[in-house]
Amino acid sequence: MTAPVPHGYPDWGRSVAQSDVVIVNDTAQSINAVKDYGIFFVGNLRALGVIFVSNGNAGNVSLTFYADQAGTIPIVSYGISLQSADYSPQPVRVMGAFVRIQVGPGPAVPFLYDLLVASQPDYGARSPDHTLAAGISVVGGPIGAGATVIVNCPVVLAGPAVWTANVGGGAFSAYLQTIDEIGGITFLDHITAASPVFDNRHAYLPSMHVRIRLDNNTGAPQTYDAFLTRLHP
Repeated sequence: MTAPVPHGYPDWGRSVAQSDVVIVNDTAQSINAVKDYGIFFVGNLRALGVIFVSNGNAGNVSLTFYADQAGTIPIVSYGISLQSADYSPQPVRVMGAFVRIQVGPGPAVPFLYDLLVASQPDYGARSPDHTLAAGISVVGGPIGAGATVIVNCPVVLAGPAVWTANVGGGAFSAYLQTIDEIGGITFLDHITAASPVFDNRHAYLPSMHVRIRLDNNTGAPQTYDAFLTRLHP
């Protein structure tokens, strides 16, 4: 079960205890199948801070909340999906009295990862969720005639974001995409233009790998710009 981290200070109130409960702290792990960390009581906490890092290959972590300790009455499940070398500092609101934590690999094994799940005192303004992060920032990148470029965001952080992309010499298409641990691609948004234009667009990012795909629809080499910024909630 969870236990507070010794810090040498009096526990004057519950808010202190809520900020230093470590549930899982597992580093340098290598798995070929799902690893089940078990069920933990979290009913006295407001939110969990999840730091999940891929050290090799793709994988996911799931937090399934239950109404009972036996895990027979599921409420909701929250998942974070990573590609190789992704990093996710994701807050998760506590949505049940008990939580089961599991990590699974993608098709390529072994999946190498670090995982920390700990309490945090709030979800939002005073948590990692309140992060303004420039996930993608490329100015003047090269793109060949009729070519496609993929720009990956190494930080997985769900929430509202703004993005834009542009090819400097003529017609282009740009797509905001996600990709899960088994390679499934989902299109979130797109920009298509016959001439260079900056179209700042809003999107809500899921807790999985995000990337921008750019297509140069001209017959000459060009340069491109691409930006993605995670906004305050």
